[in-house]
Amino acid sequence: MPQLDAMLRALADRGARELFFQEGTMPTLRYPDGDKPVSRSALSRAQIVSLISELGTAQDGGAIRSGAATRFVYTLDDGRGFAVEAGIGEAGFVARIVAHGGEPIPTSPPAATAAIAETITYSDSSGLKPIDFSNVRPGAPAIEAYLSYMVDVGASDLHLSPCEIPMLRLHGEMIRISGARECSSEEASRLIFQLMQPRYKKEFEECADTDFAHEIPGVARFRCNVFAERKGPGGVFRVIPTKIPSAEDLGLSKAILDLCFLSKGLVLVTGPTVLSSCDSPSSAKNSHCNGTSSVSAAVSALSVSN
Repeated sequence: MPQLDAMLRALADRGARELFFQEGTMPTLRYPDGDKPVSRSALSRAQIVSLISELGTAQDGGAIRSGAATRFVYTLDDGRGFAVEAGIGEAGFVARIVAHGGEPIPTSPPAATAAIAETITYSDSSGLKPIDFSNVRPGAPAIEAYLSYMVDVGASDLHLSPCEIPMLRLHGEMIRISGARECSSEEASRLIFQLMQPRYKKEFEECADTDFAHEIPGVARFRCNVFAERKGPGGVFRVIPTKIPSAEDLGLSKAILDLCFLSKGLVLVTGPTVLSSCDSPSSAKNSHCNGTSSVSAAVSALSVSN
């Protein structure tokens, strides 16, 4: 049973507007006349992510861990449903849970949760070509078919979870891979562990989480995060482009490019945790600065993580 079930019952029974989480603060029940803390301790981002992930599917958990804005519906055993939203806000990781009308959802809880989450979170993959499972280098891990497909269709992330159809993040939306079937726990484990070197397998066994990189020559590099789900190991794989987009490719305005020629000060390019200096406008600006003869010193990016 998810740890938040008791708080969700209190949310519904006591007439609170929502259960609110923000990293570095105490979780609170928000009432029309004020907020009431429901814990004596402030929660870290990792703690909030763990609590919220328990309420969703394995795919929801992967999206939450990646820092992506995620919405789904969770249903208690008594049929009462709750709308859950989580993502990166101005003050860090934030999650909100609201009673879904205060009434039981008129179907079995698992079916209702899946149906509503489907309409909120995921998109159909129609219009995309089916995946080619034979697109793997000789002797390479089978998961390379998924990684190459992700690059071919222009997606940024691959989400692989046990007992779920593999999914891509394409233009900010989660879509199921066309032509792919649900991966069993055994199949997900096989795909993921084939990709991991022994030291990362050992780290995963000891910590239930590990990070590493993988490269397909001529295609792209990938940042890989493997973690333990309730039904087995899951993973999120992000494309690290080998070609930095130019300022023209990104359509950066002259006002933005003029920042490259400032001789003093610090220019901050901010955004969600899931963005990095390798795939943000800062990379294009760095390339523009470093390739301009009138700039006397090379420019580099400094990434700051929470």
